[in-house]
Amino acid sequence: MRRKWDSQDGPRRAGGGRVEADLLARGIAPEFCEACADRLAPLVASGSVEAYEAALDAVVLAYRNPGPGAEPTVREGELQQLMDGFVGELRKLEETMRTLDAYVTRMRTQASKAVRHQIH
Repeated sequence: MRRKWDSQDGPRRAGGGRVEADLLARGIAPEFCEACADRLAPLVASGSVEAYEAALDAVVLAYRNPGPGAEPTVREGELQQLMDGFVGELRKLEETMRTLDAYVTRMRTQASKAVRHQIH
């Protein structure tokens, strides 16, 4: 059963980027919203709320699941989190290298003292 837009919501909210605003609210990137806005605008004009909502849900699913063989999209926050983790691991590696350097230095100084005191 088709439901029509309420008269107070229809004309006022349909114009001015309603599709873009609704997609942005669902977490879609702005450039992807712009690409979809022209194609979904006729659904706003048709007045079918169910069809419009279903189309928005389909766009969100397509955006988040690009399909087999496609490179997954990494959001900026996820990329920042990965980089922070990588930096943390590099700091641990640096600390381990400093510890090993101190150990090797101590072993060299102890070995050189022992060699000087040996009489052959």
